[in-house]
Amino acid sequence: MFCICSSIVYLMNDMGDVDADRAHPDKRLRPFASGELSVGNGLLLLSGLICTGSLIGWFFLSNVLWLYAIYLAISTAYSAKLKELPTIDAFVLSFLYVARVLIGAEVLGVPYSSWFIIFLAMSFLSLGWLKRYIELYSSEGDLKSRRRGYTKQDEPMILICGIACVFCGVLVLFLYTTAAEMRQVYNHPSWLLFLALPYLYFMLDLWREASLGKVHHDPVRHVMFSPKAYAIVAVSISILFCARFI
Repeated sequence: MFCICSSIVYLMNDMGDVDADRAHPDKRLRPFASGELSVGNGLLLLSGLICTGSLIGWFFLSNVLWLYAIYLAISTAYSAKLKELPTIDAFVLSFLYVARVLIGAEVLGVPYSSWFIIFLAMSFLSLGWLKRYIELYSSEGDLKSRRRGYTKQDEPMILICGIACVFCGVLVLFLYTTAAEMRQVYNHPSWLLFLALPYLYFMLDLWREASLGKVHHDPVRHVMFSPKAYAIVAVSISILFCARFI
């Protein structure tokens, strides 16, 4: 269901950004921008996805259908206009990333805490700023033609905001270890303090690579295909194991 919702949004976004994508060095290869698919074909596919998603949601996910509706509405607003509004766009991106995780947790019945939500929000907000930083870093002038509200003069501000969010995420991790409920879950919560080290290293290194032009224009995709990310996950799981059982 989430794949259908995301596909609907990406289809609308790509059909609306055809001219802007054709001017982008990587996005010009997308099906609509390259001419491989016509907008008419896209509308037919879009209609099919909406009908399929509605049926699946109505019959199998009626209890959380409203969550998908909210996600789809905000995603559509982002594609239509919000992506052009400086600062607001980064917060909306963060919200959409966090929403994917939380909706998945609701569907699967997995419990989560407010600490988890805040940590995710700070991390994804940093990635949202990183996305804009990469676009500015790789552009020759402003981004008006690409439906972005930033100019080169905003680059230092975006850099500061993005790295500040990383340290906010570290602060949340530190505060998380002092929460009273943690002693009910972990035998030695103090081990959790070490979670900040791999997280801080990875995020700051990601920003360093971005400043060198080595990060894909979609930082979430870059993270998912990064060997360092999987190494950091392995180290973090080891730390959680020690906190829980040692």
